[in-house]
Amino acid sequence: MKQFLRKVNWFPDFIATQYCFYSLMQRFLWFDLLVLDCIIINIKSNTMAAENTTNDILGQEFNPSYTPNGDERTLAILVHVLSIFFWIIPGLIIYLLKKDESPFVAEHAKEAMNFQLTLTLLYILLAISIIGIIFLWVPYVIQLVLCIVAAIKASDLKLYKYPMTLRLIK
Repeated sequence: MKQFLRKVNWFPDFIATQYCFYSLMQRFLWFDLLVLDCIIINIKSNTMAAENTTNDILGQEFNPSYTPNGDERTLAILVHVLSIFFWIIPGLIIYLLKKDESPFVAEHAKEAMNFQLTLTLLYILLAISIIGIIFLWVPYVIQLVLCIVAAIKASDLKLYKYPMTLRLIK
């Protein structure tokens, strides 16, 4: 009988202990959620502050210091699209014509020329190597995709930096 009473007396203590443990775990959970919420808010505020730049595998985009007008936008788009077909020449012509008038167009033209020079070096390296001759089509596909991405960024009035490009023209 004493054993039964001990079990009966022990049972409420067990429930109380479990309740205290549950209450303590609930407090820790609320604290963890609060800390996690603060971390998420901090991350969101940092990303909202850093929305000026984005970086991904297709390159970096930056907001210009001023809002370019329609003509500047059109010339920036043309630099990238024409460089697919005419190598470095459109970038050079537009850069020489607009470098003093429009920093937006000048930056896009310099970036297009740097990318074309980097691709030229890549073509030369592939042509020299024996196995590289098989892969001469790869830089052209890369050029096509990235020039289209750059033209889209220029149409969104963003400055664009090509990935893995040698910055030979500053």
